[in-house]
Amino acid sequence: LELLRMRHFVLRAGKRAGGILTWQAGEGIPDKLWLAVPASEQSDQVARRLMGAFLQHEWNGRALSLEVPMGQAEAGLKSVGFQLKRNLDWMRYLPD
Repeated sequence: LELLRMRHFVLRAGKRAGGILTWQAGEGIPDKLWLAVPASEQSDQVARRLMGAFLQHEWNGRALSLEVPMGQAEAGLKSVGFQLKRNLDWMRYLPD
């Protein structure tokens, strides 16, 4: 049995979650990050605030690998120093 250790960070917008970041420390590989922000005109601002707070207050200086849906919050992520490494194709399942 192996338990994965992850930490979750939530940017609140009133009583709701405005964005969620999950961090998993890597062992011999870059730490992994997963970012979920609403697909809206505010996604760049939410990503910038959440990632900026993480980098300033939680980041341990290790290499990071971030997964986020293609095209989402790109400007906000670039504004805090992330660079595009690859594009992922996201698919939708439409049941009959």
